[in-house]
Amino acid sequence: MRRSAGVHLLFAGLLALFAGIANAADLPPHPALWHVKGDKGELYLFGSIHLLPPGLDWRAGPVGEAISRASVFVFEIPIDKTAEAKLQSLILEKGMLSADQNLHAMLPPAAQTDLDADAAAAGLSPQSLDHMRPWLADLALIAGQLAHNKATPQSGVDAVLEADAAASHKELRYLETVDEQMALIVPSDPKLELSEFISDLKAFKTETGDYAPLVAAWMAGDTTKLDSILSGEFVEEPEAQKALIEDRNRAWAPKLEAMLREPGIFFVTVGAGHLVGKHSVPELLRADGFAVEGP
Repeated sequence: MRRSAGVHLLFAGLLALFAGIANAADLPPHPALWHVKGDKGELYLFGSIHLLPPGLDWRAGPVGEAISRASVFVFEIPIDKTAEAKLQSLILEKGMLSADQNLHAMLPPAAQTDLDADAAAAGLSPQSLDHMRPWLADLALIAGQLAHNKATPQSGVDAVLEADAAASHKELRYLETVDEQMALIVPSDPKLELSEFISDLKAFKTETGDYAPLVAAWMAGDTTKLDSILSGEFVEEPEAQKALIEDRNRAWAPKLEAMLREPGIFFVTVGAGHLVGKHSVPELLRADGFAVEGP
């Protein structure tokens, strides 16, 4: 059930811009970048880590060049004030327990102990989670642990790029709605939701320990390592991987291909997990006959 709040990366396909200036091997490492040319338009595909610590210079080199060229910026969902209000409303509707329920009371003694330990590690009060459904408490623990490591949404790729694009009066587009993403996250089977939460509590310290290696691999553009880390989250949950990654990639591909038939340069930012692996967006575009430069 663990929905990592920030797991993402991508591309490096601007080598032609640097021909005669520097050999690719001489360029400093940077997050992976993919470049696709269509009949009229161009796409840059960039993988996001949604929560990052401040101070990382991920916009250097080819990534910065691609950002400066782009006329349209595309994201998974909007993250403006209207979207935040919508999300808060949905959390109140779908993420909270009824007044007569208590998360601790729903758990066996060993899991109660795990919850208290995980909350302490994440810098949270265990009681602050007691009125949350298991899926929401799970996300709160992850976000709390990442915040403990100074990682915030405000420093994440999406927030930084969307704010910059809006300030530059660039066009913004989105591949999904807040409601669509919430429908993917909120479990439909309460018993399965609880059992997966208990399992996640036990694995919490191990799984959150992947964050630093993830960021290091993303910053270095190491797509093999990224794929290994991100795919590892779904080893025991292939159905979740299909629903959260593969099916969404297939739904996005036609939308991206339509952009390639429009005039313009599109900078597309999605979670890094969508751009690595055999079912990734770049591989789907290659399978549909597009020349994709990048890893």
